[in-house]
Amino acid sequence: TLNLKEIAEGCSKKVKIRRHKSCSACVGRGGSGQQKCRTCNGQGQVRRVTQSLLGQMVNVTACPNCSGTGNTFTSKCSPCQGDGRIKEQDVITIKVPAGVADGNYIPLRGEGNVGLNGGEAGDLIAIIKEKHDEFFTRNGNDILCEVPVSITRLVLGGKITIPTLFGEEEVELSAGTQVGEQI
Repeated sequence: TLNLKEIAEGCSKKVKIRRHKSCSACVGRGGSGQQKCRTCNGQGQVRRVTQSLLGQMVNVTACPNCSGTGNTFTSKCSPCQGDGRIKEQDVITIKVPAGVADGNYIPLRGEGNVGLNGGEAGDLIAIIKEKHDEFFTRNGNDILCEVPVSITRLVLGGKITIPTLFGEEEVELSAGTQVGEQI
């Protein structure tokens, strides 16, 4: 969630995330003593044949013993329980470019969950939310605000001070400026 000033200037945000990282104890393998799975004979899938009135039905699914890898371990890694990855909390920094809008997203390559069986880390997607501002309104790339001006200043013209996202600024009003006019 960003305020209008952060959106206008761009910023860096630190965000806490929980993600799967490669287990350092087994280096993402899941254990030691790798051997061919006895349930699927190293195929990674199991076939189940059932008889029905219409004939034979063959159902092929991933092996429940090896999770489809075709290999098992004689000794599973205890920190990750054989999964090859553990869930950790991290703080990452997201660089937000100037001019983003509500609903935009920033893909962070390789910052997502690490894959199973030593697979690469996926992407993390940061979705931009715009914080509501009590005074300013955003209309595309324009920032609007209403400023009360005396009738005398509208008729005669002159300088007025207006607030901006970055402080106050003086603006010249021309004589005869109308109520509700945008400058």
